[in-house]
Amino acid sequence: MWLLCLAACVLAVHGQTDSGCGSPHIMGGESGIITSMNYPSDYDNNAACDWQIIVAEGKTVSVKFETFNVESHSSCGYDYVAMWDGVEDSSATYIGNYCGTTLPPSVTSLGNSMWIRFRSDASVTRQGFKLTYEAKAPGAGALASDCYTGNSVDYRGTLAVTQTGKTCQRWDSQYPHSHRYNPQYYPQFGLEENYCRNPDQDSGGVWCYTADSNTRWEYCDVTSGCAGGTTTTQAPTTTTTAGSGTGTGTGGDGSCGAPAISPILNRVVGGQDARQGSWPWQVSMLLYGSSHVCGGSIIAPNWIATAAHCVDSNRSPSSWTIRVGSHRRQSTDSTQRDHAVSRVIMHERYNSNLIDNDIALMKLSTSITYDDYASPVCLPTVDAPGGTMCYTTGWGSTGGSGLPNILQQGKVPVVDRSTCNSGSYYNGQITDNMICAGYTQGGVDACQGDSGGPFVCNYGGQWTLDGIVSWGYGCAQAYKPGVYTRVTNYISWINDKMANN
Repeated sequence: MWLLCLAACVLAVHGQTDSGCGSPHIMGGESGIITSMNYPSDYDNNAACDWQIIVAEGKTVSVKFETFNVESHSSCGYDYVAMWDGVEDSSATYIGNYCGTTLPPSVTSLGNSMWIRFRSDASVTRQGFKLTYEAKAPGAGALASDCYTGNSVDYRGTLAVTQTGKTCQRWDSQYPHSHRYNPQYYPQFGLEENYCRNPDQDSGGVWCYTADSNTRWEYCDVTSGCAGGTTTTQAPTTTTTAGSGTGTGTGGDGSCGAPAISPILNRVVGGQDARQGSWPWQVSMLLYGSSHVCGGSIIAPNWIATAAHCVDSNRSPSSWTIRVGSHRRQSTDSTQRDHAVSRVIMHERYNSNLIDNDIALMKLSTSITYDDYASPVCLPTVDAPGGTMCYTTGWGSTGGSGLPNILQQGKVPVVDRSTCNSGSYYNGQITDNMICAGYTQGGVDACQGDSGGPFVCNYGGQWTLDGIVSWGYGCAQAYKPGVYTRVTNYISWINDKMANN
C-alpha cells in the first residue's frame, strides 16, 4: 500500500498536477518536482499542504526553488512556505519561513529527509512556487586534483568535510550557523554547495562552517601546491562553540578583528566578566580625565568609533581622554594607556530626538601602539542576518547594581528590523540606520555606561564592528532589545572623515 501511494504521488508531482494538500505526501526517488496547487496559475485560499521528502539512507536532500511568488508580509504571517530538516515532529529542525517574491535559499538536509509546508489564508493569492529536489551523497574526501596555492583563496575543489570529519554547512544556508558569507554577496570566492573555501583569506587555509550545531567552523585538510610536486598542509584544527570567534590572527601585529587572547564565548546584564585582553578594541572614554562615561572601539591607530550622543554635550577634544588596554574601570591595569583627543567628529545628520545617525569619530593626538591588549576591530561589509549571535561589551550598569569594575560581555542575537519595529517591540521607531539585538524574554542587554561601545559579530574567524551601542528602553527588558547604530551604513562616511582629517 505504501509503495503504491509513493509511486502515485511521485508520478503526480512530476506531472505538476498534485498540490500535495491534505495528508502529508511522501516524495522519494532520486529527484522530483513540487509545485503549489494550480501552478503556474494562482494557488487557492485556505491551503494546507505538506510534503515529506525521503530519499535513500546515506543520502541527503537538496532543495532548490525555481520560481517563487507568495503573498508578502513582514513576518510571513499570511501565506508562506516553511521547511524543516527531517520529517518527525519531535526531531525535525526548523530551517525557515518564506514569502514574497525573493527565491528562498537552496538548502541541503543533514539527513535523508526534509519537510516542506505551504499555507495560505482566506484572502489574496499569487502564482505560488515551483521547486526541485535531488538526492545527493554527502561530501566525501578531496579529489586527487584538489589543491591550492598561496593562502588558498583560489581553492575551488569539492572537499566538503573538515579535518575531524564533520560535514560542511552549505554557504547559501544560515542553518545551523548564521554567517555573512552568502554567495550572493561574495561571488568572487566560489562559495558553491558546502565546499571548503577561504573567503576571509585565513592564513590557516581553507575552512567551512560545519553542519554540527555545537561546532561553528573548522579547517579542512587540503593539499597545497598545484604545480609540480605537492605537499600536504596540516593546519591546526580549531574547534569553537556556536557563535564564537576563531582568533586566527595576532592582535599585536595590527591585524583587525583578531584578538591575541581568545574571548570566553558563551553579563552586561545576564552576561559575564570578560577575559582580560580578549576584546582589545574596547576603549573607555573618560570625561575630564577621570569619569568613565562611554565606550568606544579602536578602528585605526589614531581613530576611535563611538556614539554621537556620547559627545553631543561635550564636543571639545580637551574634555576627553581615551583609555586603551583597560580591563578594570576603577583600578589601574599595567596594560592600559591614555591618549589625548585632537578632534571630535559627530555625524552631520545626528538627530538627538530620534537618536538617528548616532555615530561619531574621535581622532587621537598620538597613535596607539598595537599589542595583545590594544588592537583594532574590522569594519563590516554586509549586515548580519537576523538570528546571528553577536557580542556587546562594556562597563555599563548590571541590572541596577551600579557599574561593574571588570569589563562585561554579553551574547545576543540580531533581531530583524520588521520584528523590532512591530507593535510589541518598538512600534516603528527603528530606522534603517539601526540594528536591534537581544532576546524576546530579555535578560541580556547593553545598558547605561556601555553607550558608544562595540557590538561585534564573528565571521570565519574575524570580528567586525556591526553595531555601536546606542539606545533602548530600560535594560534587558522583554520585547525591548538593545538598539545599535548600523555601521554598514557609514563605511563611506568613516573612510572619508579619516582620510580628510
